[in-house]
Amino acid sequence: SQILPPGAIQLICGPARNILDFVDERDVVTFTGSAATGQKLRAHPRINAHSVPFNLEADSLNSAILGTDVSVDSPEFSLFIKEVRKELTIKCGQKCTAIRRVFVPEHLMDPVAEELAKALDQTAIGDPRRDDVRMGAMVGKSQLEEVRQQADRIAAEAERIYTREPGWLAAGQEDAAFMAPEVYRANNPHAVSAPHEVEAFGPVCTLMPYQEIAEAVALSKR
Repeated sequence: SQILPPGAIQLICGPARNILDFVDERDVVTFTGSAATGQKLRAHPRINAHSVPFNLEADSLNSAILGTDVSVDSPEFSLFIKEVRKELTIKCGQKCTAIRRVFVPEHLMDPVAEELAKALDQTAIGDPRRDDVRMGAMVGKSQLEEVRQQADRIAAEAERIYTREPGWLAAGQEDAAFMAPEVYRANNPHAVSAPHEVEAFGPVCTLMPYQEIAEAVALSKR
């Protein structure tokens, strides 16, 4: 549309490397990602020396809560399963709004686990250029390794109840950063910390039970 002059919008695909070494009073830096990386960037000497405005959006352990008045036959039940699946698979769960913790009434733990597994089984993983694919690769191999490391921390306190092979891979993509969704289950959410504190920035979530709404709210605040 040529609304903006040349150079007003620039896109770098790949590592930003030493780009912060050149910011000054004319710049604004906005970062989204892990809290650890955000704190490191915010302490950059150039940011401090030139009072560069720095906006940090970090570590989102968002939750979804299924109400106590919902039954397996309720339309809300199907909508809940659909939403959790969507948040796990869109952008491979690599977005700050993705659902990381799934709280459901205790008596619905098994039905939710079963239906979520069925929904995830129907999600085709592979080359996103194909019309029949709904989930592509992660941003890169380093991110894949980091997500697996964080998932291992969650696995130390919760049981992995769902995963599968990534599935179809295009020729030449066998070494790409594909990762299938992983669902964990922590039957005593009060006794664990990793599911509430560790963000695996990928297709990973933890299913946890509650009995009363007040308990679900308290757990979500963790």
